[in-house]
Amino acid sequence: MIPDHFFRFISPFLLCVPPVSAFSMSGIWRFNSAGFGLILEIWTVKLWFFMPSLSRYLDAAILKPETTDAELAEALEACVRLGVFSVCVRPCDIPQAIEVCKGTDTAVCVVLGFPHGDQLSASKADEAIRYIGLGVGEIDMVANYGWAKSGRWEDVLADISG
Repeated sequence: MIPDHFFRFISPFLLCVPPVSAFSMSGIWRFNSAGFGLILEIWTVKLWFFMPSLSRYLDAAILKPETTDAELAEALEACVRLGVFSVCVRPCDIPQAIEVCKGTDTAVCVVLGFPHGDQLSASKADEAIRYIGLGVGEIDMVANYGWAKSGRWEDVLADISG
């Protein structure tokens, strides 16, 4: 892996430093502790994006099944500080996410049918109603992957329609 100090540079447009205190979200995202930017790690390549102009277009995903309460709290606080559009959480994390995001510009999103979308359509509809009742602002539904792979597009459409 390329060391963080390799990526320090000064440009006329942006001063970029590696994160002081970082956490991992789904093994992809790391945020710097000052909230100035987002480091996207792809294998060993690190790209720096200037956050203020991009953050409102980003949905952050905090979906690892082994995420602890402390990791969730740290990730949520960083997402709010960076001003991402929404944080997508596991259904069990909705209450904590809503509490942290209350009064901010960051919406709470929940995944429905994750990871394969193979639940019954009626179950997905019931889950969606429950999530809305809990106060989520966005629902990302997973279509039935097996049906899509099989070309059963009418079934996929019926499933999505509820």
